[in-house]
Amino acid sequence: MFEAVIFDWDGTLADSRQVVVASFQKALSTVHCEISDEFIERRIGVGTAETFR
Repeated sequence: MFEAVIFDWDGTLADSRQVVVASFQKALSTVHCEISDEFIERRIGVGTAETFR
């Protein structure tokens, strides 16, 4: 049984924004799609379905 659970919404304990952006950029580059980092950053937390729509 767990005695504690830690939830980390980005920026609380770790800021993974740069890693998320880099991951998207790497994946998008394989299909020759160029998107700005700012565009990706604005969609962090929106959800996958809405982001790809």
